Amino acid sequence: MAFLAEALKALDETIPAAKLLAWLRDRSELLVERNANQYEFSHRSFQSYLAAAEIGQRGKEEWLLDQWDQSQSANQDDEKQKDWWHETIILYVAQQDNPNRAIQGLIQRGAAMLAYKCWQETSKQIKPELRAELEPLANQVQDSLYDDLERYLRQQEWRKADEETYQVMIAVLGKEKGDWFTEEELRTFPCEDLLRVDRLWREASNDHFGFSAQKAVWEECGSPMDYNSDWERFGDRVGWRKDGDWLAYNDVKFDTTAPHAHLPVGVLLGVVVGGLAVWGGFVCGGGGVLLA
Repeated sequence: MAFLAEALKALDETIPAAKLLAWLRDRSELLVERNANQYEFSHRSFQSYLAAAEIGQRGKEEWLLDQWDQSQSANQDDEKQKDWWHETIILYVAQQDNPNRAIQGLIQRGAAMLAYKCWQETSKQIKPELRAELEPLANQVQDSLYDDLERYLRQQEWRKADEETYQVMIAVLGKEKGDWFTEEELRTFPCEDLLRVDRLWREASNDHFGFSAQKAVWEECGSPMDYNSDWERFGDRVGWRKDGDWLAYNDVKFDTTAPHAHLPVGVLLGVVVGGLAVWGGFVCGGGGVLLA
């Protein structure tokens, strides 16, 4: 509170610190009170951005990279903490006029994949020798996105595979975990990645599941573009409706006794309920399994 009061005074603001804090907490929802008189920003990205800015102002780059090291070795089960440092480092590098030292530091610490992502996010030029070191990682970074999805599908852990499908597709779009897709993002999703996800599902299920299976059913139901009886018929066919109601996610059947084209569902179920013609927008050449 004292820190906020001092900041307001420096800005010649007359609003009491307690009143501003209450407004930020109750009205703007920028802050949440985790413990008594202990506040933090509600959105993780905001936290990461401000942390990255503060670290830059204080010249604590080595400290930041050391924190990354510790997060990888000390707490193997704390995935949220790892994700937070991962995001903070990417935002930090993106804010730097000269990102070379930070990217090189990541490579030296064995975090080549993170170094590559930082390079992709910065608008600044990096040294040619550093670029030459990072460019060969492109395919490796792309392939690594699918490792967990392939493993879950191979082991027929269908729910985990469904959840990982969301994670892969969010990552392809450069969005954060917890974000959702817009209709436009689904319509224009990169073709190569869409085909790859579909292929993995088809191969693991002997063509029982997959986006292409869902689109075939959608077309058999008249390719509805708005919410109507054809949409509901589609939901009935793939098993996303029961007794006239759309299923909640926990009611989805995650095994091969589920109806044909039942999975994946986590990416699309809410979109289908909203009546958006997602499959009509999946336009892919080449293999062409999802042609509109």
